[in-house]
Amino acid sequence: LNLVLPAEPTSLTPQSAAGGSQVLMWTLMYDTLLRYDYETNSLVPCIAESYEWLDDTHMQFNLRDDVVAYDGTIITANDVLYTLEMGRDGAKADVFAIYDFEECYAPDDFTVVLALNQVRPSLADIVCANHYGIVDESSVEAAGGWDAAMRAAYCNTGLYNLVEWVAGDHILLERNENFWDESRAAYYKYINISFVA
Repeated sequence: LNLVLPAEPTSLTPQSAAGGSQVLMWTLMYDTLLRYDYETNSLVPCIAESYEWLDDTHMQFNLRDDVVAYDGTIITANDVLYTLEMGRDGAKADVFAIYDFEECYAPDDFTVVLALNQVRPSLADIVCANHYGIVDESSVEAAGGWDAAMRAAYCNTGLYNLVEWVAGDHILLERNENFWDESRAAYYKYINISFVA
């Protein structure tokens, strides 16, 4: 599939840039804790198979144990916490300012509790947003850190993997054969995204 964007993305990691052209990349390359099903107009499980409020400001997410990053690395609760920390320190820091980071924790590998600094009944909807795409911490570190991962995002959890980014010309994505949800497996083998102002 060949697509054209009116501008080149500035980053392929969802926590390190504002909206614009990169939103499409985030949708293709990252999964979120929950997702919105537009056919049923409802929230459905994604990386988290279930969730519950523990009190007015703490929500617990129970993660699937079979979600993998692009290279087969199992995604855990620590990756979720890492994603939030990168959001807190990135270009979308205002979006992530709703969390009380001192109170967010992982009781075990597949359970994460997110703490808010004030009551927000819409948290389940919030974590569906593109900039909440979960990244694999070990892959970010292997790439040389967050700055390197922004342009060579081999830390993704979604439908497509990065093949190459030729600055000023195109980004080539390939279907993620390790994608955990067979019912949503990517249709196209490759998506080539060109930039035309």
